[in-house]
Amino acid sequence: MTTFGLCYYLAIESLNKAPSSFIQFKTIEILLYLRNINNQVFLIIEMDFDRYAQKLNENNSTKGFTEEFQILVTFVKEKWFNDFRVLNYDVGKRKNKYLKHHAYLNEEQTCNIIDQKKCPECRKKIEGNDIKYLPQVSIYKNLYSKFFESGRVLSSNEFKCSEIINNQYNSDSDDDLEIELMLTKKNKIDTVKPNLNMSIKSIFQIKNLKRHPTYKIIVEELYKSNYKKAEYLSKEFLKTFLTNYPIRCILAYIYRCLNHYEQAHLYLNEAIDLKEKNPIAYFIRGEVFFRQNKYEAAILYLNASKNYKAKIDNFNIILGNSYLITAESYIHTGNYLSNALYYYTTALQNNPNNYLCIKNCAYIYEKKKDYSNSLKMLERFLNLNKEDSLILCYYGEILSSIGKYSKAISYFTNANIIDPENIHNLNKRAIAYYIYYKYDMALLDLNKVIQLDPLNSIAYYYKWLTYNAMKNTSNAIEAFEKCTELEFWSYLCEVCKINDNDFVELGIVNKFNKYMYKDLFIIAQKIYFISNFINLDNKLYKFQENDSNRIYIIFRNKVFNLNLPRISKIVKNNNDYYIIWRINIKEILSEDCFVKFIVKCEKDYSNWEQEHILEYKDLLKFERLGWIEYIFPHKISLVNENWVIETNGFADMQIDYVRFILDDKTFDGQQSYISEMKRLLSIHSLLPNVPEVFKRHYFLRKEMESLLELKDIIRCL
Repeated sequence: MTTFGLCYYLAIESLNKAPSSFIQFKTIEILLYLRNINNQVFLIIEMDFDRYAQKLNENNSTKGFTEEFQILVTFVKEKWFNDFRVLNYDVGKRKNKYLKHHAYLNEEQTCNIIDQKKCPECRKKIEGNDIKYLPQVSIYKNLYSKFFESGRVLSSNEFKCSEIINNQYNSDSDDDLEIELMLTKKNKIDTVKPNLNMSIKSIFQIKNLKRHPTYKIIVEELYKSNYKKAEYLSKEFLKTFLTNYPIRCILAYIYRCLNHYEQAHLYLNEAIDLKEKNPIAYFIRGEVFFRQNKYEAAILYLNASKNYKAKIDNFNIILGNSYLITAESYIHTGNYLSNALYYYTTALQNNPNNYLCIKNCAYIYEKKKDYSNSLKMLERFLNLNKEDSLILCYYGEILSSIGKYSKAISYFTNANIIDPENIHNLNKRAIAYYIYYKYDMALLDLNKVIQLDPLNSIAYYYKWLTYNAMKNTSNAIEAFEKCTELEFWSYLCEVCKINDNDFVELGIVNKFNKYMYKDLFIIAQKIYFISNFINLDNKLYKFQENDSNRIYIIFRNKVFNLNLPRISKIVKNNNDYYIIWRINIKEILSEDCFVKFIVKCEKDYSNWEQEHILEYKDLLKFERLGWIEYIFPHKISLVNENWVIETNGFADMQIDYVRFILDDKTFDGQQSYISEMKRLLSIHSLLPNVPEVFKRHYFLRKEMESLLELKDIIRCL
């Protein structure tokens, strides 16, 4: 009986690989003969015929062969039925009848396989002496693993017949033993219930998918980026192995590479339904969502993959990227930045020299104002690549942020040597020179920027500041007018998110004045130009005077009162402020002259007033000093308060602005009569840094989207 079982498996394999109708004919004959021996055991043969015909029909290359095969089956059945009536089970007679079967074949199909033996592959003639007959036990042992893996037989332990397999196949003539073994297997196999939907190929399905020849071809095509061919082979594979999880993941990977994301999600849905706790499908889906810019969904599925113990080389980097870009969308939300930093640093533990992780960690630390760790990360990067001009420039920017301008200049200079036409780096070095009082060096860099980019408004802005600091009024006016022409103030308002209607109630309509009033670029500071007040009171037009690039109010009368608008709704409540006036006392014309600064508070439950007077002897100290900033000696809350300046006596005095500084304990409130406009107007903290200006180079999208590697998918399936 075991012999018949082996014949069945070999016949099915021959049919599956049949190169001609002759082989099909002989295979059908053998299978029909086996079915006649034991109809119950070999009932599956009819299903095998149907599946084989179906496979021929599905294969486009064999179109038309299905009908020929069905005709052949019908013919063989009829012939076999007629022959069976005259056949008996005598071995000698059966052999003679078998030889007569060839008479029914066409002449071109006939092969003298009995009289002349040839190799089925090379067709070399085989002499009788060259034939070696293998014992049945050797054949069975070599095929047993395939039969077991395909689900056609039970394991030797389940049959409790390992000794029979190993020791009792000593003779093919022991029919009683073989029949007993076959019956035992039949009784046991009834409890197995093999999958009747299994196609012909599934008989020899390899339990280890990676050894399957079709799977190997699919992987080879993927490594060659032949995605279309790999797609076709994978789909054909699924027609045979309907519930295969790895191939669905591979198809999802293929569609991900082809940017057909919806198709990828369809196969991932099926894969997750098959194996809910396998992490690979979740991981691929998370990466696909990342490529679709759906970062929160990416985080969700990547974390699910993590929970199911995913072991992917770049897992932490991909999850870190998702958190980082999500943080960018939410304006650097702390939790997302912290999570991104955690996964990047985890990845660096396994790969300390990963460029992407090092750069991104430096950026996150800088955004969290942890400049020390940011510099450490950039040092690690420069140890790996000292010729990266963008990283050198970024290093200099962070040094500038902590006030180390001299050292920053050296890094900007090294970056300039590598990339001498990088205008961003030139502007940054010019700003450092300007703050470091090296005005001539600053102008050299700014002029080079304008030469490379004539419309660079930032360069003109710092030229204005530099010429102001050098007291070169004519060049300062020219640079300021160029800034206005290039709508630099509109750019600053856009950066600071200042709308056209903001501060109109205070008379602030000029974009430059709007920008100066909003306290973004310097913590808790506001500047209110006196020229704004003219927009609220037409009577003041006669007191205005143009000087350089601004409008001032000038006092030359015997008595003059200036009542500024109430700005309590604009500033931060429940905080104390210092008030600073920028004034220029050109000449004192009478000894009875004085200037009185008054703060009035009008509330429902109380009214109060504070004042501070600069008398004649005080004013003489400031005469002809130029522009100074005078600090009102009392802190105020700016809630429901008005500010008044009263003058008495003849004096030639200008007022530029009033400035409000939050009492945050960093300002000591001491009088400083020299105006520090150069630091006040520097906008270096507002300007974008290297990662923001060169976003496509710093955060390489292609680099981020190439982290899902085929080898990781293949290894984990």
